[in-house]
Amino acid sequence: MRTNRRNHHQKGAAHVVALWMLVLLTVIVVGFAHSVSNSLYFKRLLDTRLDSRHVAGAGIDLALGLISTDFEYTVKHCGSILAFSQNTQPGERLRLIDSIGSQLDSLSWISLMDEQGKLNLNTASEAELMRIPGVNNELAASIIDWRDADNNMRTGGAESRYYMNLAIPHECKNLPFESVEELLLVKGANPVLFDQINEFLTVYGGGLVNINTCSQQVLVVMGLAEDLAERLVELRLGLDGTLGTDDDFVFSEPDSIEVQIVRNIMLDADEKNQIRSLVVADRFCTHPRFLRVKSSGLSERLSVRSRITTVIEVTKSGRIHTLFWSES
Repeated sequence: MRTNRRNHHQKGAAHVVALWMLVLLTVIVVGFAHSVSNSLYFKRLLDTRLDSRHVAGAGIDLALGLISTDFEYTVKHCGSILAFSQNTQPGERLRLIDSIGSQLDSLSWISLMDEQGKLNLNTASEAELMRIPGVNNELAASIIDWRDADNNMRTGGAESRYYMNLAIPHECKNLPFESVEELLLVKGANPVLFDQINEFLTVYGGGLVNINTCSQQVLVVMGLAEDLAERLVELRLGLDGTLGTDDDFVFSEPDSIEVQIVRNIMLDADEKNQIRSLVVADRFCTHPRFLRVKSSGLSERLSVRSRITTVIEVTKSGRIHTLFWSES
């Protein structure tokens, strides 16, 4: 009897151990399966991001191909957004997106922006800086103090003795701005104002402004009356009022800007003087040499998007130099 009971207890204990082993093995198997599933998911996600990165990179290559082979087309489409597919071939004309809207979410696209269509932070005068909406005398003076080589503080401006007393102290640079974002380090600047004005500021080029690509706001900041600036932009858009179409008006050379404007727009004496003062001061150019190219690549798997931004210089001989590169 005792032997049978002992055997019975031993069998019961063995069953319990077996059950625990089964539970343990199940946990291990489930955990392993979950780990494999996660690994596969993250591998797929990584592959998808690489795919979208390759698409975005292909967009940059297409844009550089356009700039190299069809510069007139590039000039005409500065400020435009152009759609492309993974089957688009180098040299192929890209589709102009007429209405940006939500369709960008399902497209791969590139945009071309002329950096010389903006106001240069390193060369703008104090008067021009103060015409920028939201920029007061303090910020304008501080911008000039930041970029000039001396330690002489302008009225309302700031030099190192001001910046070294901040919660996070730093020296006044006393050198040219290397990026527009650097403006956030300057006395009087703040993120809200920066978001409002950074799109028409640049640090590239020697300060010449491209009259074919600059905005109405930039023309006003340069000293033109609002109405005159508006009519100049309307002239550029042509009769259909649409950028990037065949009837767009393009100024040919800086020396002929005044003549071309007078032939196409009725000007009074004051407006003629406004144009002449900028032409005589050699403030305008007519061909983009510093271009910001953005490419957004959409992967067909998981709809992952990658973006690449680059700034390039196009030399007079047509060679391209990369000045800035960013991926996200």
